[in-house]
Amino acid sequence: MFTGDLLLIRGTGRTDLRGGDPQQSYRSIVDRLFTLPDETHVYPAHDYRGCTSSTIGEERRYNPRLANHDESTYVDLMRNLKLSPPMQMDVAVAANLACGESVKERQ
Repeated sequence: MFTGDLLLIRGTGRTDLRGGDPQQSYRSIVDRLFTLPDETHVYPAHDYRGCTSSTIGEERRYNPRLANHDESTYVDLMRNLKLSPPMQMDVAVAANLACGESVKERQ
């Protein structure tokens, strides 16, 4: 299962950016992904520790943002992470709006 930025290895994607919704994130993970068999392989969009895959069972049991947490606990956790803005967010948003083409490439 390719999980993009939603379910990461021992983490979950940010919900503090524009359009982010911690309740929807939790429901998507728990009500959709966690209904898959434990042995389902998980491939997130990225991992900063060099891990390339996990399984649904491992994430259900060991993901610190999800294991033994209900929806309200997850929502509270995600709303209070106090993360720094992503590096070069303005550049990334502009490129996304231009279908991946950077502003410099268009000039």
